[in-house]
Amino acid sequence: MGVNAMPTTSAQSFATFKTLVWNRMQVLEGQGLDLTTDIDDIKIAMDDIYDIYAQTLPLGIVAKVALVDQPLRTAMATTFTTLGNRMVVLQDDDWPQLNNANLLLEYQQPLNVDLSEQAQLATDNYLHVYPANTVYGAGGHVTLPLARSGVVGKDWRIGINVTPATMPAAVAAVLGIMDAYNCVQHIKFTPSGYAGKPDSIILLYEKGWHLYDRAQCG
Repeated sequence: MGVNAMPTTSAQSFATFKTLVWNRMQVLEGQGLDLTTDIDDIKIAMDDIYDIYAQTLPLGIVAKVALVDQPLRTAMATTFTTLGNRMVVLQDDDWPQLNNANLLLEYQQPLNVDLSEQAQLATDNYLHVYPANTVYGAGGHVTLPLARSGVVGKDWRIGINVTPATMPAAVAAVLGIMDAYNCVQHIKFTPSGYAGKPDSIILLYEKGWHLYDRAQCG
């Protein structure tokens, strides 16, 4: 992270982003990439666009820094205390459901005690948190409770930019929104050991403008 154009309004911030994207597309086309019909070339361009989005820092804000060592373990312990017995799924190859109690114990251990592979992965990969009565299936396929309408993967999203240090408090606040609004299907967030995504908390909810308004108020 580090491109810093220091815009002063959201409109200027978006204009800066568009200019950076346009310039990058011109470079790619100059290198012979087909950004109109070639799927592989378009994917390259999309990756570049995401990098620009993630690395442009508005208003001179300092880039986010991932936590390490004891601050990381403390933050993870706080997060998993907040998560309690909620269903948490790790966004990884197998999409496993996590054992929250076991991970909490690991994060509470002295720093000289190594974390398990799964506990380490849970510090810097997206964690998906589901409402009560969600049923887990192999490979992370879940069945939402009847009160949560809509289809997982066919949702709208609200992204929130949160620093790693404040992630535990932010997760607690967003869980309150998920509990209060049935239109929110689940949330996902990057834990305190990762700082590379601007949308570090995402609310996923059923499509519908009236539902968006309701969740936005939350």
